[in-house]
Amino acid sequence: MPGDDQLLDTVCEADAARRPGEGELLFDPQATHDDADGLDDEPADPMVGRYRLLDRLGVGGMGTVFLAEDPELERQVAIKLLHSRSADHSQVRLLREAQAMARVSHPNVAAVYDVGRFGSETFVAMEYIAGGTLEDWLEQTERSWREIVKLFIAAGRGLAAAHAADLIHRDFKPANVLIGLDGVPKVTDFGLVRASARALESLGDSGAAMRASAVEEAEAGSSSGSRRVQPRANVPTGPVADAPSSDASSSNASGRSSQELRGTRSTGGGMLASTSSSGSRVGRALALRVTRAGAAMGTPAYMAPEQLRGDAIDGRSDQFSFCIALYEALYAEPPFCGDDIKARVQALALDERRPRPSSARAREVPGWVDAIVERGLSHDPAARWPSMEALLEALADDPWLRRRRRRRAVISAGLSLALVTGVGLGAWGVEQRRARACDATAEGAAAAWSSRRADLRRALEAGGEHYAAAHAERVEAAFEGWTQRWGRTRRELCMAHGSGRAADERAPVDRSGRVAAAERRCLDDQLAAFEAVLAIFEEAAERPGVAAHALATADALPDPSTCREDAREQVDAGVGALVSGEGCGAELHGALHRVRALDHAGLYQDGAAAAQALLARPALRTCPSLHDEAQVLAAELDLALNHDDEAEAGFRAVLRSAGTRDDLPTALRASQGLSAIARQRDAIEVAWVWHEFSALFVERLESPPELVVELTMERAHLHLMADQPEAVERELEAARARIDEVLGDQHPTWLRWYNLQADLLDMQGKAAEAAEASEAALNLAKAIYGPDHPEAVRALVTLSGNLSDLDGERALALQHTAFDMARRIYPPGHPSLLHAQNGLAVTLVRAGQLDQAVLELESLIAQIDALPEDQRDLSQLGQFLSNYGAVLRRLERHQEAEPHLRRSVAVTEAALGPDHHRVGLALLNLGNVIGRLGKMEESIAVQTRALRIFETLDPNHQWVALVLGNLGKLNLGLDRPDEALRLFERGANVARVTYGEDHPRYVERVVDLARAEAALGQREQAQLRFDRAFELCAAQARKAELDSAQARLDRAQGDGRSLRDEECSFALGALTRFHLDSQQPARAVEAGARAYAVRERIDDPVERANLIFAYAEALAANARYEGPEGARAVAAAALEALAQAPENWADVAIERARMETTVAGWPS
Repeated sequence: MPGDDQLLDTVCEADAARRPGEGELLFDPQATHDDADGLDDEPADPMVGRYRLLDRLGVGGMGTVFLAEDPELERQVAIKLLHSRSADHSQVRLLREAQAMARVSHPNVAAVYDVGRFGSETFVAMEYIAGGTLEDWLEQTERSWREIVKLFIAAGRGLAAAHAADLIHRDFKPANVLIGLDGVPKVTDFGLVRASARALESLGDSGAAMRASAVEEAEAGSSSGSRRVQPRANVPTGPVADAPSSDASSSNASGRSSQELRGTRSTGGGMLASTSSSGSRVGRALALRVTRAGAAMGTPAYMAPEQLRGDAIDGRSDQFSFCIALYEALYAEPPFCGDDIKARVQALALDERRPRPSSARAREVPGWVDAIVERGLSHDPAARWPSMEALLEALADDPWLRRRRRRRAVISAGLSLALVTGVGLGAWGVEQRRARACDATAEGAAAAWSSRRADLRRALEAGGEHYAAAHAERVEAAFEGWTQRWGRTRRELCMAHGSGRAADERAPVDRSGRVAAAERRCLDDQLAAFEAVLAIFEEAAERPGVAAHALATADALPDPSTCREDAREQVDAGVGALVSGEGCGAELHGALHRVRALDHAGLYQDGAAAAQALLARPALRTCPSLHDEAQVLAAELDLALNHDDEAEAGFRAVLRSAGTRDDLPTALRASQGLSAIARQRDAIEVAWVWHEFSALFVERLESPPELVVELTMERAHLHLMADQPEAVERELEAARARIDEVLGDQHPTWLRWYNLQADLLDMQGKAAEAAEASEAALNLAKAIYGPDHPEAVRALVTLSGNLSDLDGERALALQHTAFDMARRIYPPGHPSLLHAQNGLAVTLVRAGQLDQAVLELESLIAQIDALPEDQRDLSQLGQFLSNYGAVLRRLERHQEAEPHLRRSVAVTEAALGPDHHRVGLALLNLGNVIGRLGKMEESIAVQTRALRIFETLDPNHQWVALVLGNLGKLNLGLDRPDEALRLFERGANVARVTYGEDHPRYVERVVDLARAEAALGQREQAQLRFDRAFELCAAQARKAELDSAQARLDRAQGDGRSLRDEECSFALGALTRFHLDSQQPARAVEAGARAYAVRERIDDPVERANLIFAYAEALAANARYEGPEGARAVAAAALEALAQAPENWADVAIERARMETTVAGWPS
């Protein structure tokens, strides 16, 4: 009977409800580029004011730069001429640049000579610097560290001069420092300069109105010689603009190119802008707001973290940019992790530092220089040098030169020097001792990592040689980077507030001391979490699957930079003393860290056991927040293990407790977990209720963007489950914009987005586009995690599923690839490897390779049975047994299937409890098989139990409609038409709600009603039902003609056949029998002929034989046709179809006897 069984258990059911996690803040907004409009801004007249133009040096987004001659002073100058088409704000910006540079009169800042008008255009005359940039200087030849530091000190003095004039450059980098032929560096490009808050105060009320302005719109454009470029049209609204090319001729994120600032011919040439006006107060153009508040302007790779975020900045932000440039010059590599500019910007934002280089060049740089640069690169501005002057003074204080000077002074002044220097050396010694003490406190993470590094390497190698080769370097770098971030943060805290433990034990009185103590406890707690992770790698290095989770484990480590802000918030809220966990002992905290570490390492069974042991400790109940954290973690582990009932109970308990304490983050995790369970059970309405709870908690948390993204994705998922494509499309579009803005284009959230998009497109019948979305997810998974990673395996499986209708051969090949990858990642018997093999088996079924699917499923069952009893995942075993029984049923091997399906029910019930929906699925498959074997009453009992389970999920669930139909057919077969009609009516009502009346499943329900009504003698009503069924079939056929994707609507049994074709063919057979019983042979022949033409669409051999034989009976009953001879030929075809059914089917012998007796009664 079509549609009477739940064919195969879902392959990726556990993945349907992704566990909630924390997002990362990455920056990668996309910007569009418009073509240049092709206008030529070179004036026809070679004179601009009194200046004679000699050559064009470059073209930028805002203007053109010319080499010119000043005939009055007989010198060459650089003329920046604003494009005539430029907007008013561009003129303001040009004036701002001129005014800023004019306010700084310093040998290391390029000078501005003049500002004027040329027709309707504005121009600025600036110093022409016939040389190259600092970037060029570094590339020309190998420079010693002393040469580099000396030049940077000179350039830094220009930057310090700008700070002294209350100006912040905001875009310091080597390309914006020009070096003349005399070797003197000059800071240039003040187009993004901002007046400091103090300078704006001098403007009074007008300045106050402008202080909210953070930055300017970025101009884009680069030039090379006289070549015109494509200016950037749209500046992204996210925290960071697109990262520029490393090419010197590329425009930076401010839209200004190095070529705009200097000549591009082989002889070199540079210039910069300023104004000749030298007022004592900030110029009006300098104070004008020409930017969006909160935007982050500058070159991302050189921007300070606060600048990336669009926060308030000061001279220490320029200091950070200066130190990045100096670090790159000294070590020939950037200080932050990442293989490309976007990755480095992300690392900069997260303070993910590279290990100190170990090259010969790097070893030449003395430690005192490294320490100075490191301080300037502190993530927290308060931990940097107090000013550029202080930084430059430290760089200039070379100990070697100091010692040389001291030796000379000793020679000239004799022993009296000792009396003068004694006091200073004493203070210096105290500072040195303090520095050594702080260095020691900062070594905690590095020491732990050093002692356990080999354990991590062993775990990676246990994942296979191929996996270790692909991921070892990346994983080790992630752990190394964390230890360095923790050490820097701990040292900065120590140097700012004192080290150590004695201070910890005193109760700080002032706010600063309380914040420092809270931050110290936070960092110590993070170190304990890190050590717990390392301990798991030491204990479980050889355990299966640990290697596959190593990168995710590193990513889940807490961010040390958050401790300072968290400590401030806790102290300000009056809970600073509670940071360590309400006085709960370190032992409880350590146990909780261990549970988390086991979870991140993928050791869910061990983690769940450890969580339960922790929850059983009486001391934990005196620590409510710690208890709730442990309980929500235990529930998440139960969910990962498919222990839905236990997980649900845990989440509900946490929701009550955390809600009472107003612990919103923990309550949010609980509501998200409850929503995930409801989705996994297909209980959509229940999932919506929990989603609303989550939305309320996120709103009360002031709607952090990453959490808003999670909610949007969850809404899309729920609408998808409810077959609401328009709503899914709306939510995914909203999610796309938020992910792009908040998380960037390399965030794992995109994987889920692409998968939901693929499901939406598949729902809309756009199979090819769905496959493209899945392909995008696969490529992204490989880019983020590498080619041999569990996420890549999952993406391959998803892509295979979306290709099953378009290219079955490729779909199967992808499943084989996924299985091969899983075998490289996981050892034999690992649950994830078994999951991948099950996916292969299901794809083989879809491809019609049932015998091969049987072999794979037999292998799966044998692998689990071979494991020690305490290591078997019974829920997974139950799934494989259910699938195995379903495939055997497909092969008409019902008697073989029965014991496996009975075992499936038993082990699933033992693993998940008697009321779990997977128990219901196993019961459904078992009921179908034993019903075919003639055990009708037992089948009714088994499926009635399944019905009760499904109704607890949702009374209108599709499985409820399916079981009601099965039960109705069983009762009709037992000659109970009244009970059958009652069940069919309930099933039809559920199908109408679940599927809608235009769905093929609803056609089946209508035909069921007609058959029951006919059996009760309600002929007219039955005829109306049949008419309605064929109206629906005709409408679906027309829809399929308009959209070929509709021919695949809700595929029956996954073999590519349209469910519409099968249900409507079955309806024709039922109509033929109805007309025969109604003594309407002519109409029976008409319906029978149509049914006979589509007989091959019926899978079930008995149903197919009955359809054919009904046509034979119609022919025999109608004298106008060929008489008994034609009827006998069709009857023979029916018996031939029946012969394809197994002899052990209960109804085969009955049907054969009925057909043979009927034919024997026909006249010869």
